[in-house]
Amino acid sequence: MSEKITRLENKGLVERIRDKNDKRISRVYLTAKGRNLIDSIDKQASSKFLFNSILNMDDRYIDDFLKCLESLKKHMSDNYFKL
Repeated sequence: MSEKITRLENKGLVERIRDKNDKRISRVYLTAKGRNLIDSIDKQASSKFLFNSILNMDDRYIDDFLKCLESLKKHMSDNYFKL
């Protein structure tokens, strides 16, 4: 486990911080770079899931779905500056 954490640390994805009360304990935290990587993976996974879900939809529902998305996009852009 320690070797894997060291590799992640060397890549700048995590940082190890010694516990103030017990120097035998190291706490491991994600760095900003690590958080960004997790976020990008999450977005890619969500996009892939959505894409595959749409591909499996019946054709008659896809048109309705796209109309709803267009309506949502318009509504969001019309109300964006009203916040």
